[in-house]
Amino acid sequence: MKRLANSKDQKVRELYNRLIEGVREVLAEGQLAEFLKFISRFREYSLHNTLLIYRQRPHATMVAGLRTWNSLGRRVKKGEKGIAIFAPTIRKVRVAVEETDPETGEVRVVEREEERVVGFHVAYVFDVSQTEGKPLPQPPEEKKVPGGKAARYIWDRLLKVSPFSVR
Repeated sequence: MKRLANSKDQKVRELYNRLIEGVREVLAEGQLAEFLKFISRFREYSLHNTLLIYRQRPHATMVAGLRTWNSLGRRVKKGEKGIAIFAPTIRKVRVAVEETDPETGEVRVVEREEERVVGFHVAYVFDVSQTEGKPLPQPPEEKKVPGGKAARYIWDRLLKVSPFSVR
């Protein structure tokens, strides 16, 4: 979080401030139950990004980037405004790693190139309602069971972000 708040990129700082404002509003305005229902639809997004999506488009059901929509045969409608989220900035960096030779047992330091998250930038996604084109394939319908997968998923996410011990 500090990395976002102290970013050199003004857009990232502004989006971070919107995120903090969104947390305050969701908690202060009694929207927590509505937000929890919302996050169950966005399993692949971080809690931060899910909150940003919720604040900008509370009725979103399925979001993706422009390229993903295009690959699915859909186009973003003219004039639609993107939903700002945080995306990782990944760079290749050289790192020194110790390796043990399996034959001699000799330990040596070698340099490798690895991809690392070095920061975040603002990226834009669009809800399916902001697109038009080929119909999306429908997933097989799941039976709604109280305490099913969605409930377990929400519970697990709450445990991860809770500052308190939960039993």
